[in-house]
Amino acid sequence: MTKPTAGFIGLGAMGYQMARHVVLKGFDVYGIDVQEACNARAKAAGVHIVGSPAAIAEHAPIVVVMVATDTQVMDVVVNSGLLDRLGKGSVICVASSCSVDTARELEQIGAGKGVGILDTPVVLGQEAADDGTLTVFCGGSAEAFGKAKPVMQAFGKNVMHVGGVGMGQLTKTINNMLLWACMSANYEALK
Repeated sequence: MTKPTAGFIGLGAMGYQMARHVVLKGFDVYGIDVQEACNARAKAAGVHIVGSPAAIAEHAPIVVVMVATDTQVMDVVVNSGLLDRLGKGSVICVASSCSVDTARELEQIGAGKGVGILDTPVVLGQEAADDGTLTVFCGGSAEAFGKAKPVMQAFGKNVMHVGGVGMGQLTKTINNMLLWACMSANYEALK
C-alpha cells in the first residue's frame, strides 16, 4: 500500500514541527527550506529534502507553505514553478500569515492551473506546533479543504473551514485582536 504524501515549503520553527507531525502520522513528507540547518533537522525527522519548491510537485499533491512574508509566499508558489508543475486537483495550503489580497490573488492564479488554494493560518503558537495541537483556520473551497484536511489534522487539533479564500486570514486576525484585547485588559486590571 502506498503511503499518502505531503509537501512542506518552509521548515523553520513552525514548519518543521508541522512536517514532523505529518511524518509521525504515517505520511511520506517532502520538503525544503532556504536554511541548510533546517533541512538537516527535518531530514533527521524523516522529511525527504528536495532541491527546490517546484520539485515537491513531483511527489506531493498537498503542499503546505510556511514562510515569512507575502513576497516569499508568491515566490515559492508562483515564481518557483511549483504551481506549473503540480497536477490538476492538487492543493496548496498557505499556512503563512499573509494578506487577504495575496490569498485571493493566489486562488485566481491556482484556478487557472486547476490547483486549489487554501489560506490556512495557524494559531496558538510554538508550544501547540511542538505538540501538534495547533488551531488551523481554513479559507477556500470545500473540495480543496476536504482533500487537504487529513494533512492539517496531523498537526492541528482544531481544523476549521471558515469560508472562502481569505477568510482564514481574517479569522486569524480577529482571533489575534481578541487575544490582544484580553491581554491589555488583564494588564490594566493587574496594574
